[in-house]
Amino acid sequence: MADTRCDTTELLVDQCACPQHRGGRTPQEEVDAERQAVRARLLADPASGLIRWFRAHFPGACHSCGETFPIGTAIRRTPTQDGFAYVADCCAKADP
Repeated sequence: MADTRCDTTELLVDQCACPQHRGGRTPQEEVDAERQAVRARLLADPASGLIRWFRAHFPGACHSCGETFPIGTAIRRTPTQDGFAYVADCCAKADP
């Protein structure tokens, strides 16, 4: 099965991103679905460990990576030298 190639792209099936082999979703849709799953997990158990995640009421930028986030994103407070900042769900996997 690992040597099976796609008739459309001629790539190995496990490396192909055509609609037939990616389940009908675009790569961006797959990324979005994964991010939504992470967000849902964080908000379902907001008090997991010592980190409390909650929905953003305003748009902002992640303190960790700088990526902007819209209203509704899972965020948490993190201490800084100047007080505190917010880390968004885009960096949740990197959290300890």
